[in-house]
Amino acid sequence: MAPAALPSTPIPETTFDIKPPPTETVTPSSTPTPILGQVERVTSGRYAGWNRYIYPKYSFAFSFPPDWNISVEDAHFVALASPTIPELELHIGFKFTYETEASITRTGIGEGEMLDQGYINFLGKIIPRQVLVYQSEVTTVLYNWACETRGGDMIFTISLDSLDTVQRAIPPKLQTVADQIVESFEWVKLR
Repeated sequence: MAPAALPSTPIPETTFDIKPPPTETVTPSSTPTPILGQVERVTSGRYAGWNRYIYPKYSFAFSFPPDWNISVEDAHFVALASPTIPELELHIGFKFTYETEASITRTGIGEGEMLDQGYINFLGKIIPRQVLVYQSEVTTVLYNWACETRGGDMIFTISLDSLDTVQRAIPPKLQTVADQIVESFEWVKLR
């Protein structure tokens, strides 16, 4: 004789959305108004009081002080203008590794002497930092020589300098803020 069948009880299907614990709390910000990315205000963590720029297509984000402005934004480039010397900008080029037609490398550099000046953390990698010195003043900061720096399936180029023809001195405080912006880069997962 076969054993009696047990009544069937449906097992509920459960899914879990596992996320790392939050390190920062952000709220939407009204300024500046990017076209392709999003800006939120960071309300806690290391960058509390700063803005956080998120580029959804490429799934990266970085934080920047609220007095800095997004001066240029396009499909492969974002520039942040400093508040004290608006002609000085942090230039950020980016693309997927397979986007071979997109050029994000700089085409030249001003007059002066290139000097190695330590290292910086960028997306979990330690990359070299160089400065261009002209007439005893730092006029350009290059991160990894402003050469293509690979992160995951992306490539970045980053430099702090002026796009006009005048080589402007970059005060140490502005260099420190630019370094903090570069170190704030992170990958984001968007829903």
